Amino acid sequence: MWGFVIGFPQLIPPLILLASIFAIYWALRPVLGPPVSVLVALVVGTTMQGLVEGANYYSSAAVFLFSPLLFGCVIRYGKNFSWKWAAAAGFFLAANFLARPFDAVGLGLAAVLYILTQMRIRKTWAVKSNLAGICVFMCLGPLLLMGYNKVTVGSFLTGPYTVFFQNYCPESYWIHAPENKQDKPFDTPVAHHHRQYVSTSEGYNNYNTHSVLSQWFQYRLPLLFFSMAPWGAILAGIPWVFSGRLRKQSLKALVFWPLSHAVYVLYAVGYQLVYSSGITFAVIGLGFLGLTRLRALMRISSGRRQSILLNPALIVGFCFFLVLPAFYVFKVEKFHGYYKQFYQARDALPEGPKIIFARYGADTWMYLELVQNDPVLEQAETIMANDLGARNIELMKCFPERDYYLYDEPSGNLQRIYAQDYM
Repeated sequence: MWGFVIGFPQLIPPLILLASIFAIYWALRPVLGPPVSVLVALVVGTTMQGLVEGANYYSSAAVFLFSPLLFGCVIRYGKNFSWKWAAAAGFFLAANFLARPFDAVGLGLAAVLYILTQMRIRKTWAVKSNLAGICVFMCLGPLLLMGYNKVTVGSFLTGPYTVFFQNYCPESYWIHAPENKQDKPFDTPVAHHHRQYVSTSEGYNNYNTHSVLSQWFQYRLPLLFFSMAPWGAILAGIPWVFSGRLRKQSLKALVFWPLSHAVYVLYAVGYQLVYSSGITFAVIGLGFLGLTRLRALMRISSGRRQSILLNPALIVGFCFFLVLPAFYVFKVEKFHGYYKQFYQARDALPEGPKIIFARYGADTWMYLELVQNDPVLEQAETIMANDLGARNIELMKCFPERDYYLYDEPSGNLQRIYAQDYM
C-alpha cells in the first residue's frame, strides 16, 4: 500500500510530459510534417514541463534536445557546414556536463557511434562535419565550463518530489554548513562546492533540503526518462530530417539504429542498475524508442496510414505503462522496507540529540538525523562517503560530546560509536 502511495506520484510528471509531447506532435504534424513536428514537440514539450515544475533539472532535459535539432537542420537544409551551429549545439550539451557528467559523456558516445553507423549509409560531408562537431563538444565544451564551479546537481532540485518526501519522512535529511563556518576542519573546498543552505528552525526548505528518498527520485529515476527517451526519439528521427528519401533511408536506419543506440542504452541501464531502481524508466525509455521505430516500420511496410486503434506502437506503449508501474511499486516498497527497519532501530535508542550514520546496501549514505532541535547540530555538515569518511571523522572531532551511531542496513544493527576512537 505504502509502495503504491510513494510510487504513483512519481509517474505523474513523465506521463504529463508524454501527453504534452504527443499532443503537440499531433497538432503540428499536418502543418510541419512528421520530422519537424517530432523535434518541435520534444523540445517544446520538455521545456513546458520544466516551466510547469519550476525546476531547472526538468528543463535541462530540453538542452539535450537542441543539439540534434541544430545538427539536423544544418544537415538537412544547410548548403555549407557552419561551425557556429556546431559550437552552439556543443555548448548546449556541455552546459549540463557538470550537472550530469556521466550522462553527457554517455550521450556524446551514443551520438558519435550513431553517426559512425550513419556514415555507412551516407558518406557525405554533412555526416563527417556532424561527427566533428560532437567531438568538439566532447573535448572543448566541458573544459571551458570547468571553471564554473557554482553549478551543482543539488541546485537543480525542487518540485513535487522533494515536497512529497519531506512530508513523508521529514526527519531524514542532510544539513549543510553555511558560509560563516569555513573555519571548521571539515569545511573543505569540495564541501563548499556541494553546500546547500537550510535552517531547521524555519521548517523544511523545499528547495535545499532533500532526504535520501527524495534524492533517489530526483537524481536517478527521472534521469533515464529525460535522457534516454527524448534523445533516442530524436536519434531515431534523424534519418527523416537529413534525407528526403524517407523509405529508403528509414529501412537502412532500421538495420543500423539498434547497433548505434545500444551503447548508450547499455550504459544507462547498467549505471542505473548499480545505483538505483532506474531500470523502470530505462524500459519506459526503450518503449518510447520502440514506438518511433514501429511507426516508421508500419508506414514503410504498408505505405498507408492505419487506424490509430490498430497502431502496434500504441499497443506496446499501453503494455509498458500497465506493467511497469507494478514493477516500480515493488521496487519502492522494497526500499521503503529498509527505512521501516531503520526507524524501528532508531526508536529503540535513548532520547536526546544524536548523529546517525546510516549505510544502505552497496551505497553508503552518510547523513545527519536531527532527532531533536540542537543549535550546534543545525549547522553541521555531512556527505556521502564510504564507511566513516575522513571528513565525517573531522565532524566527530568537532563535536566529540555528541552521541554517534552507525546503522548497517544489511544486518539491521544500530551500534554506538565514539569520536575518541577515530582521533
